[in-house]
Amino acid sequence: KKKKMSDEDAKAEAGLAGEDPPAEEKKEKKEENRIMVYARLRPVFQRDRDDPAFTHIVNLHPDRKTISLTGGKTYVYDATFGEKSEQIPVWQAVGKPVVENVFKGYSGCVMAYGQTGTGKSHTMSNMDRGSEGIVMQSMMHIFNKMETDPDREYDVQMGYLQIYMDKVQDLMKPGGTKSLDIIRSDAGEVSITGLTMTECRTREKFVELYEEGDQHRIVAATKMNPVSSRSHSCLLIQIKSRPKGDDGTGESRTAKMWMIDLAGYERFSKTGVLEGIRKEEAKGINASLLSLGNVISALSEKSSHVPWRNAKLTRLLQDAIGGKAKAAVCITLGPSGVSFHETVGTLYFGSRAMAVKTEAKLQLNVDYAALCKKLQTMLEEEQEKSADLETQIEKRMTECNEREARMHKEIAMMKNRHEEQLKTLIESGADPAAIEALMKENEAEMEIVHEQHAEERLVEEEKFEEQTKEFVQENMKVSSQEIDKLKTDHLAEMEDLQKKLESANQEVERLKQKDEECTQLNSYITTLKEEHAEVCHIGTNKPPTQETLRAKEEGALNSGVSQDGLAQLKKEYDQQVKSIRTMMETTHEGRAQELEDTHEREIQRLKKQLEESTRKSEEEYSEMKMVLETKLADEVAKVKAKAADVQDKLKKNHMIIKSSYQDQKEKLKAEIALLKETHGVEKDGVAKEGKDSLRHLTEQHASIKRSYQEQVEKLKKENAELKQKIGSGGGSGSSSPVASSPPVHDDPVADVPPPADEADDE
Repeated sequence: KKKKMSDEDAKAEAGLAGEDPPAEEKKEKKEENRIMVYARLRPVFQRDRDDPAFTHIVNLHPDRKTISLTGGKTYVYDATFGEKSEQIPVWQAVGKPVVENVFKGYSGCVMAYGQTGTGKSHTMSNMDRGSEGIVMQSMMHIFNKMETDPDREYDVQMGYLQIYMDKVQDLMKPGGTKSLDIIRSDAGEVSITGLTMTECRTREKFVELYEEGDQHRIVAATKMNPVSSRSHSCLLIQIKSRPKGDDGTGESRTAKMWMIDLAGYERFSKTGVLEGIRKEEAKGINASLLSLGNVISALSEKSSHVPWRNAKLTRLLQDAIGGKAKAAVCITLGPSGVSFHETVGTLYFGSRAMAVKTEAKLQLNVDYAALCKKLQTMLEEEQEKSADLETQIEKRMTECNEREARMHKEIAMMKNRHEEQLKTLIESGADPAAIEALMKENEAEMEIVHEQHAEERLVEEEKFEEQTKEFVQENMKVSSQEIDKLKTDHLAEMEDLQKKLESANQEVERLKQKDEECTQLNSYITTLKEEHAEVCHIGTNKPPTQETLRAKEEGALNSGVSQDGLAQLKKEYDQQVKSIRTMMETTHEGRAQELEDTHEREIQRLKKQLEESTRKSEEEYSEMKMVLETKLADEVAKVKAKAADVQDKLKKNHMIIKSSYQDQKEKLKAEIALLKETHGVEKDGVAKEGKDSLRHLTEQHASIKRSYQEQVEKLKKENAELKQKIGSGGGSGSSSPVASSPPVHDDPVADVPPPADEADDE
């Protein structure tokens, strides 16, 4: 079927599948002050095809932003990635903008959220070459920036932890099962006491540390994922930068970046986890994700209370998603309709996250003590330069004054010499021609001296001017560099302020537009109410009679309305009534659907509470039953032991009495024989003494027999009491362990024969 499709259809299908856009179509987006949300759909696996209930319900639209569920709602995000999307475009959209802002001094956070088995770990933590996830791509970009940046020096440290059953554990410490404390400073920064931070400057070092920490993560196999994460893994990257060649007085930037691979939400019925430690792990995972969802809801609704402290995960992310950092979320989805509820929950989480506003703050650190020291040194250098300049000026002024004095002195001496020569020539009576020639010669000599002085003065002034110019140029060169730097910084600040101003203006315009929309909406609602009231009035009143309609038509015709106009008005009126009724039906259906959804959610919540209560009751009943059975078994064992002891005692007493009876019997026989031999007793008569002895022995035998019978009766009575106790203990139920125990002997002395009346026979 696909082979017959045209090129346009193939392109449309590629768009629906979420293929990556061509490079020329990618345009740099303007950063928005909110959490950026992206969606990624994993491919269909063989286990999906093997499921008879499998249906593909997730549809990606060609605009690469919209997702819709088959027969369900539509969701819009910043970008979507289909089943065939590669890792690099995902990182360029999700992770790269956050990393770039971290280099500028803004903290950042990237996390993956979704149901278990939808590709969160593949998107975030995959380390295979050629298919690296966001974590490895980000670190490669960081190391490349460190090597190629000509202006700044960088220090990079990493820490690796997991949140397992709401305990923060350091993965860089073997056996680090101790829970670390999360502390929030007065400035609102979150820190973890005792977390191992290790310097990392190369890819090889990072891979070594990351794989070492990854070995300590807790994973297990479930029905939905053979390598299911049983904890939230959190990688912390801290970057410090400063200008190259800085002496400690320049500004330094410190920013941290969280890269979080959240464990997936699990339903016990689908994962097959029903008991043991895996069930407790799933409870911890679901509870922390529920707390994260509540925090996102509170932030999106701008609630006055945000439940940060409900879980360690939300406390850890308080400064990452709380509005002070650049944040991005990649939600991962599965295509199957079997996980419809989980898919809807993930899409709803992404929609709420898009409404969370952020305003990241630049983390600049300035050592004001070092800066003050540097400025003091610069001031002292300028003062020294100024003092040197004043000294040079004073020296130049002194030289000028000395030169002017020398010139004046030389001119004065020349004038005196000329006057003496003229006086001598006049006194000698020279002719006027000689005197005139001398005067001309003196004037020429005076002009030459003045010209020489002027030329010397000009040379000195040019020399001084040239030195001054060089000094000024040297100082101007330093000042121009400082001015250029100040201009650059000022322009950067102006651009930043301009961006903030534009953002504020856009926000104001957006609020104005929203206000206008609200006004229009209120007006529209008022109109709808009026039309609704009119429609209700029309629906409730009885239809007008033909006479009434004819009277209204005649009134309209008399008022100047034509037949065609009247028909047109009736048609428009009927259409308006029909439109309003359709709109009301749609509104009522939507409201009914909303109420039905709310009712369904409430039923599900009550069902969960009922299941939880039933489970707790069954557990308490099982524990109580076990305790009672154990206690009853102990009592029965004690009774049995006592019965056995009584039987032993009865047998021993029986043997003692029997032995005593036999001894007395033998003794009596011996005495009778002795009497017969001694006195010669015959059968028909016995001597008086022999009769007395025989009577005495007979009485002794009767006494022994009575004592034996009394002991037997006493033992029978004790045995009956024991039987009664055992019977009352075993009658509590057929499930009792007593019912299955062997019966106690009914009468331990029933088989004891009474002593034979051998004396009577004798």
